[in-house]
Order: sequence, then structure tokens, then C-alpha cells
Amino acid sequence: MKKPLSDRQIMEQLYELYEQKMFMTAYSILRDHHQAEDAVQEAFVKLSRHLNKFGNVTSRKSRNYILMTIKDVAIDMYRKNKLNSTYTFSTEDENLDYFTDNSSIHDTLQIENEIYIKDLLNRLPLTYKEIIIDYYYKQLSITEIAQALKISDAAARKRLQRAVTTLKNMIGDEHYEYKII
Repeated sequence: MKKPLSDRQIMEQLYELYEQKMFMTAYSILRDHHQAEDAVQEAFVKLSRHLNKFGNVTSRKSRNYILMTIKDVAIDMYRKNKLNSTYTFSTEDENLDYFTDNSSIHDTLQIENEIYIKDLLNRLPLTYKEIIIDYYYKQLSITEIAQALKISDAAARKRLQRAVTTLKNMIGDEHYEYKII
């Protein structure tokens, strides 16, 4: 029977596995190296209060929890920055509004996700890439896809299922929260 891990061992595993991913997530939101490091540190402090939630630190549930925690911390820091900059600078400056606009974070993350998705699609075999594009982007029905490819509806459904499974495997658990499909 395996001896349960101590809180220190769990924290060490979390740090080894997720510190870089957490930093990259925080940096994509904050766009500041030092603040991203602070966000990671603050997230680890929050995580240390909930170590009982980590049965297996490599599970999808644990990864999602960790990534959601760092996103929340980074967004909170971003909002504090926005609030501080509002008091420090004049809000009449049109350029400042662009940088303090919450939608710019969303837009940046959306663009990064689109680039990531396009990269994944380009790495798929052509038959899988075509069916993903037809079904999810062109929003064709299975019957329309089957007719265009001159295959049965069942074959089109199976091909789509295999394409989705291949994409999920390519993404891996650490990026599963993007919900591409």
C-alpha cells in the first residue's frame, strides 16, 4: 500500500509539473514578467490551502483546477492594475483606454487560441482536417459532408469521431480547458 504524500511533497510535485504553464498563462494575461511571477506565487499560496483536492496531481481535474486558479489570480491582478492606472493617468488619453480595456485580454487570448487551433489542424492528417473544418467551421451536416466526400453517413460520423479523438490526444490534458470542440 502506497504511503500518502505529505503536503510538502504535493506542493513540490505541483511546482515541478505546472510552474512553467502557470507562468505562461499569467504572462499571456499580464504581459509583465515580474507580475506573472507574482501571480504564480500567489496562485501557489491559494493552492496550498486546498491540497486536499489533489488526489492525483497529474489528473485532468487537477490541471484544470490549477490553470483556473492562475487565470483568476492573473485577471485579478490585471484588474488591480487597471484600477491603479485609472487613478495614476488621465482617462482622456485614448491610447490608455486600449490598454486598460478588459476586452483586449479576451481578444489576445482569442487570437492565441486561434493560432493554437490552426497549428493543431495543420498537424492533422488531411482527411481529419477536412472533416473538422467542414463540420465545425463550415457547419455542414454529417449528411452534407458524407455526400461531398462520397462516403456513407456512418463513415462520415466515424471519421469525425476519430478526428476529434486525434485532436484531443494532440492537445493533451493540460490544454483541455480550451474546448476546441
